[in-house]
Amino acid sequence: MKTSPPERIIITGEKQSGKSTLAEKLARYLIQKNFKVSGIIALGHWKDNQRSKFDLLDLNTQRTCPLAERIKTPDREKITGFNFFKSGLAAGKAALAPNNCQNSDFIFIDEIGKFEINGHGWSALLSPVLNVNRTVHIWVVRQSFIKEVCRLWKVENTQIVSTDSENAFSRLKHICSKEK
Repeated sequence: MKTSPPERIIITGEKQSGKSTLAEKLARYLIQKNFKVSGIIALGHWKDNQRSKFDLLDLNTQRTCPLAERIKTPDREKITGFNFFKSGLAAGKAALAPNNCQNSDFIFIDEIGKFEINGHGWSALLSPVLNVNRTVHIWVVRQSFIKEVCRLWKVENTQIVSTDSENAFSRLKHICSKEK
């Protein structure tokens, strides 16, 4: 008898450790295996050895749009943070709307972090999308935020896979390939 995959999988690692890359690779693998996949991946871009911007990939439609870009403060050259585009946030919220995730086998959310913990970003959508039945959630969460994210959204029955673990992708494929 085959067992069901856990209800929640967290892909974790430190900053810029390949969490989103691993999540995107897993999503594409699951789509190739004919699973219904929805949710979002933040595709990072680099310029001058720094993260310069993010595009949002809607896994249901396979469309991308600008999500955020680095901004510089007007009085100095130091790069201080990211400016989020309203259109990118709206696209993410649409992709994570429970009715757009209803018949999915897997829902990806990249990334849940400080913004969500503080009530911004995707935070308002996390509880409603957790109520989508018979769906496995795959969340990307930085290592330092796992406890707080699990506590805030009462996430249990969770497999945690770190980007620095040996054979992380193989392990994720194995966890996800168990029949639902």
